[in-house]
Amino acid sequence: MKRLLYFLPVLLLIFGSCGKGVHVTPKTSQDSVKYPGIWTQLSPFSGSATDGSFSFTLNGKGYLVGGDQLSAMWEYDPSTDKWTQKASYPGMGMQFLSGFTINGKAYVGLGYGYDQASGSVQHTDFYAYDPSNDTWTRITDFPGGARYGSFGFALNNQGYVGAGATWNSDRVYFDMWKYDPGTNSWSQAADYPGVGYYGDVSFTANGSGYVGLGLNHSNVLTYDLWQYDPSLNKWTQKAAFTGKYQEIWPMYFMIGTDEYVGFGSNSTAFWKYNTETDQWSRVANFPGQPRIMGAAFAIGNTGYIGLGATPTVSQTFNEVWKFQPQQ
Repeated sequence: MKRLLYFLPVLLLIFGSCGKGVHVTPKTSQDSVKYPGIWTQLSPFSGSATDGSFSFTLNGKGYLVGGDQLSAMWEYDPSTDKWTQKASYPGMGMQFLSGFTINGKAYVGLGYGYDQASGSVQHTDFYAYDPSNDTWTRITDFPGGARYGSFGFALNNQGYVGAGATWNSDRVYFDMWKYDPGTNSWSQAADYPGVGYYGDVSFTANGSGYVGLGLNHSNVLTYDLWQYDPSLNKWTQKAAFTGKYQEIWPMYFMIGTDEYVGFGSNSTAFWKYNTETDQWSRVANFPGQPRIMGAAFAIGNTGYIGLGATPTVSQTFNEVWKFQPQQ
């Protein structure tokens, strides 16, 4: 099947010295430092090993949608450590989807998915998933234009989707749109002022949305972070990421008011952003192999990451790990 490879020249330039299929966790002076948090490997993912999946949490369970041009959706139950296949995603874009959750439903759309008939690779369709009856329902299409790699979050029962790009980044976006499930309608909100337009980190805490990092082809490494106030429709810059990374698809999840972010293409380092103190700090290194385009979500006070691919996308993973911030 057709895979998304347009960013590989950047990755190969950075990682060209790596042997194909051979990836060793780097050893640095930081590896011997005792950072907080505990990682535990879980049962492997039951579906096909893949990358670029969209993930979310509903009603105490985690979900993975699509990835590598697959339409399958899987539900993870932490009480049994088992995966169950659910209704497949009905949209065209099956990799690098975007979305948010509101009132027990997930809203998912956009994404990359090659349509042989039309030759289209990015899309505007959006769908609502109801776990109570395991069904997808098409909602109003996204009005901002076809794209993938967008950020998404929800605040005050409204969903927000922004940024993203088209094939080969021939068009990039910094706009943001708000979705109202009550009226099934979209309206434009304040443009995203950050540098990265693709694969950004996005999350919510204390009634605000946060977006940052991501890719900008003119400046591959972006470190800025921004806070969105929905009552003022305004962005405010926050503390920039203080570590170093060289890949565009970080793995991240929210526990309480702390966001955990990992950069896995040539490093296994993980970081915590405290939204209350506006500070970044290190946590325990991810113990698995370095990877890009992994999936991540949080259930309660535990974060979960897995899947993903090697930096050259020559191998995908089906392993799953959990992270607990407590010592």
